[in-house]
Amino acid sequence: MAKTWKWWLEVFGGKGGFEQETVSPKLLPLTEVIERAHAEWLAAKNFFEEVTDPDLVDEAIYRLEATEKRYMHLLRQAKQEQIFKTYSVK
Repeated sequence: MAKTWKWWLEVFGGKGGFEQETVSPKLLPLTEVIERAHAEWLAAKNFFEEVTDPDLVDEAIYRLEATEKRYMHLLRQAKQEQIFKTYSVK
């Protein structure tokens, strides 16, 4: 468990991954917000796959679902704004 938790803190800088960043997402280009959301989703997937502590399983599931929904929402937004070069919604 210590290895997994240490890895999680390194990925999210001890923030848990869900706290507001110092730069408002409104000031970032949508493509950069999507890239960050994708990285958060992949990190949540890795955490879910590696978690072994029963107390952290529910948290891993919650984070995985939340980050996936945010990422998919941003992809739909990119599609509506016709940003098709890199991103597509399945």
